[in-house]
Amino acid sequence: MTTLASSRTRLDRFLAQYGGVHRRGVRQLLAQGRVLVDGVVAREATQVVHRFSVIVLDGQVLQQHPRVYLMLHKPSGVVSATFDAEHPTVTSLLPAPQPPDLHLVGRLDRYST
Repeated sequence: MTTLASSRTRLDRFLAQYGGVHRRGVRQLLAQGRVLVDGVVAREATQVVHRFSVIVLDGQVLQQHPRVYLMLHKPSGVVSATFDAEHPTVTSLLPAPQPPDLHLVGRLDRYST
């Protein structure tokens, strides 16, 4: 099962929303070592989790959303940006549709390749 936490949320809120656990019961689950976040036993209800955290309760995956990395050869004349009103962007070279949370890493000027 794949569920997406908001960009950042507390573990107790996530478990209450997606794990069917009352927030009062979260501390007991954590004390018993029944919750893993990114492969590590979670101990704090206030631990912050995000959309890429792998969250497991009693061996059942509640959320697993792996990151995806793309490498692109940027041709000259293309801007390293998600939007530019005057020039084509690297995102225009990618197949559509593109995820709304796409982030660019590395910046080259328009004429660099």
